[in-house]
Amino acid sequence: MIRAWAANYDENAVKLARQHGRISCATVIPGYDDTKVNKPGRVAYRQDGQVYSLLWQEAIRAKPDWVVITSWNEWHEGTEIEPSFQDHDKYLKLTAEYARRFMGNVLQ
Repeated sequence: MIRAWAANYDENAVKLARQHGRISCATVIPGYDDTKVNKPGRVAYRQDGQVYSLLWQEAIRAKPDWVVITSWNEWHEGTEIEPSFQDHDKYLKLTAEYARRFMGNVLQ
């Protein structure tokens, strides 16, 4: 479900930007959980890095000019990608891996 949404959204965003001579951009998130600060709040479960990975994959497949990581390392909203006790440096490693793939795609 998430993959299909991301594929459609990213493809359409890139297409629209290009039709209007604009820079195209796709966005990825590691996850989100603001239930500690908002009631009822919203949650996008990380699924052990799977959400981040598939969003990166679909972003790269859409061939945007940029990929933006939507994270302010806000621990209270669960968007952090910096090292943590729970995930160690998993998200930094994933970011490095997919950033390399994206750059390889851009340079082709």
